[in-house]
Amino acid sequence: MTKMDASSVTQTHMLSGLHVLVVDSNDDVLSDLDLMLQGAGLRVTAVKDPEAALTLPTVPPRVIVTERSLQGRLDGEAFIAEARQRWSGIGAVLLSGIFGEADPASQCNAFIAMPLHTTQLLAAIQRAVECTAAMGAAARETRAAHERKRRPGRASAAVR
Repeated sequence: MTKMDASSVTQTHMLSGLHVLVVDSNDDVLSDLDLMLQGAGLRVTAVKDPEAALTLPTVPPRVIVTERSLQGRLDGEAFIAEARQRWSGIGAVLLSGIFGEADPASQCNAFIAMPLHTTQLLAAIQRAVECTAAMGAAARETRAAHERKRRPGRASAAVR
């Protein structure tokens, strides 16, 4: 087994069963991404239309994988922003066939230039999961700190 194969196996094990929403306006790319991710053990919901994806009555995904230049009213970054308003705490991976970098103000946690390999996509999904987990932990700690500041006497009263 090569080093890349071992890395891919580890990523697949860590992400096994993770729910990913894939949105791409190109049928062939959508099908390829769906097969690639299902083959790696992830649960995939694949949708061509970003607005239809926002109305899905499913359990929220942990990560969205979408292309930058979706057809219709929403591009990939606008879709991610709207999805995060509907489902908090989700990671996002943005794909693009156009060379360049993601906008620093982008909503994505990872950016991949196409064409891509399975190991790249799995690594990007893992980064998105880790990033959203860290952001969630930081938000919980911030809320707890604010709560402690608002009620300083309660903690000391419980000790007495």
